[in-house]
Amino acid sequence: MSLALSPRLVGDVTVITCTGRIVVGQESESLQACLDETLPVNVHVLLHLGDVEFIDSGGLGLLARYLTRAQNGGGALKLCALSSKADDVLKVTRLKPVFQVYATEA
Repeated sequence: MSLALSPRLVGDVTVITCTGRIVVGQESESLQACLDETLPVNVHVLLHLGDVEFIDSGGLGLLARYLTRAQNGGGALKLCALSSKADDVLKVTRLKPVFQVYATEA
């Protein structure tokens, strides 16, 4: 399954709803392109990962790189509504404390 992305502006935060898999290849390239378009305009990004089925090491690397880019630009990249698979991957890799994670988009 490919990765579907639905960006929208909520207040001063760009919320990007991700559906599918964040893996090396076309999926991570589409997320990278979306973030490359978003960060120069808005450094406050929330990734809604409720419908993400799988994240591989390349996807985790992408999230970590863009977290750093957002922070270096004076903003933040945060995660919300983690699917059980995404939550498990972040826990196993011990990356969950690196990201600010919220239970819901609100």
